[in-house]
Amino acid sequence: GAGLYFMTFSGDDDTESCESWPLILTLKTPNETVPPTGTAAPPQTITNPFGGAAPAEPEYVNCSQDNRKLPSTGQWNLSVERALTSNTTMTVGYVANAGRHLGNDGQFGLDLPYNIPVPIGVAGATQTTPFPDFLQVNSYQDTATSNYQSLQVTISRRLSHNLSFTSFYTWSKVMTYDMYLSDLIDTKVDKGPWEDDVHDHFVISPIWQLPFGRGQRFAPGNSVANKFVEGWEANTIISFNTGFPFTLHLSPDVDLLHQNGYNNQDRPNLTCNPKLSNPTPFQYWNPACLVVPTEPTTAGAALVPGDASYDAMRGPSGFSEDLGLIKHTAINERFMLEFRAEAFNIWNHPILGIPASTFNPAASLSPGSQGTITTPNSLPRTVQFALKLHF
Repeated sequence: GAGLYFMTFSGDDDTESCESWPLILTLKTPNETVPPTGTAAPPQTITNPFGGAAPAEPEYVNCSQDNRKLPSTGQWNLSVERALTSNTTMTVGYVANAGRHLGNDGQFGLDLPYNIPVPIGVAGATQTTPFPDFLQVNSYQDTATSNYQSLQVTISRRLSHNLSFTSFYTWSKVMTYDMYLSDLIDTKVDKGPWEDDVHDHFVISPIWQLPFGRGQRFAPGNSVANKFVEGWEANTIISFNTGFPFTLHLSPDVDLLHQNGYNNQDRPNLTCNPKLSNPTPFQYWNPACLVVPTEPTTAGAALVPGDASYDAMRGPSGFSEDLGLIKHTAINERFMLEFRAEAFNIWNHPILGIPASTFNPAASLSPGSQGTITTPNSLPRTVQFALKLHF
């Protein structure tokens, strides 16, 4: 299957054509002192619009390009399904999509700056502003793109011998770019995984009807005992996923590329692989592998960004299990009582968040000083009970 889908603009920031009109700010203050009498004109005074301080330089902000195209996404998939046994099927699918004419504001929360002192990324250059009579000149554009590719495998077992389950495995990659990281003008220099990209994701969800009660393998002869032992069902959801990507960058920002404060993620150079074989929350990556880039000082030489590439690092993987125990009790032909006991993250296993990604060359390189994880990415164990009456 395949399809082409069009989205809408997100609102005011995407459709307005600059909100800072007029371009010249003047002081003009009518001051009517008393009501007029008869046919006389109202007495008033007008202040000098060019007196006092110079008017502020105008700016274009929250603008949108002319003839902006609607963002769209093309989606396609190809799946093959086979019966493994009489009650178990396997589906293997290739699922992908590609986004075009996406708004930079929606992807990064930023609009493109045009009134940047240039040249940027050049050593010893005298920078000039393209539009010296204006302050900011920014515009939202439809130049952003996205690309998603995935292999998806599903194995499903219909209820047989009191057991059913569904399992999913997805291998995927989502690619995008960071529009401000290395070059303010060429916004597609730094291409890499999207910050929500997960390479591997596995989920299995079995349901087991316990073999007790009438019609089951173990059925007591007493009808009262049957009410207590029949209708029990246990289920669980077990999930695992690899970590999310992040970018190493320098702190504090020293504007190595002379991008006039627009670039707040100067990157370090790597002298070795900062990935640790046994990372811990106190030291998830090795700061000893990072150094400040040495930039050329010859006038006119091109400045070079650090080689710690965009979103090349991965945060901690995640594992969780939820468990449920359900009891169905038939009261009569019209009423059935359902009891549920559910535990989420039953092992209280923490999923760690993204580590601090800033490298400070002046700070200590000892464990616990840089590359630490201070926030979880999961909820603690939660247990709940419920009663439901079906009629």
